[in-house]
Amino acid sequence: MRSSRLLLLQLWVELNIAADIVFSSAAAVHGATAQMPLGLDDTIDIMSDSQFSGLMTFANVPYVNCFVDSEATKQPYDIAFMGAPFDTGVTARPGARFGPGGIRQGSRRIRPEGAWSIYTGENVFASWASIVDCGDVPLTFLDNTVALKQLGKAHKVVSSRPANSSDVSTIPRIITLGGDHTTTLPALRSTYNHWGPVSVIHFDSHIGWCHRPASRLT
Repeated sequence: MRSSRLLLLQLWVELNIAADIVFSSAAAVHGATAQMPLGLDDTIDIMSDSQFSGLMTFANVPYVNCFVDSEATKQPYDIAFMGAPFDTGVTARPGARFGPGGIRQGSRRIRPEGAWSIYTGENVFASWASIVDCGDVPLTFLDNTVALKQLGKAHKVVSSRPANSSDVSTIPRIITLGGDHTTTLPALRSTYNHWGPVSVIHFDSHIGWCHRPASRLT
């Protein structure tokens, strides 16, 4: 009983203290002219671009459907980002199919017009290359063989279009956003078809699984 009385007394004291707190009027801080009117306003802007709105592409570069002739010819490119959401070539650890979306999500703060390096003073997006994002290649998850053929055809189509800056290179470059390790094979085949034998820098711990005699890794 005594503790209840003490609690009520404490609450009464705190309420009296709180009653003495005076909050400033909103009108004193913001005048009537500074208040936004409620209701519809035809001047509200929803057209200006934002890195967190619209279609998500790598670093907010333009989206071009590079797989369709009628779309790809509208905007020639030198470098094309291409997603390969494929992970049915792995064992027990799926999830790499979300890689392309995750990479794009992580690059949303980059804006091509403002991506200047504080170290070099350069903006790679404002250099010679026209950079676009082709979106993801439609890859089936029902048949790995068919999926790899789809990815191989996508590489062939995207890299066969004339580059925008033909004085630098007549063949567009492709940056593939994977996907599991299997997606590297179609990329290597496409590269070989254009430039011949290539070398691979492999960062992984499974190189020893190869049955053939392994050469020295440097």
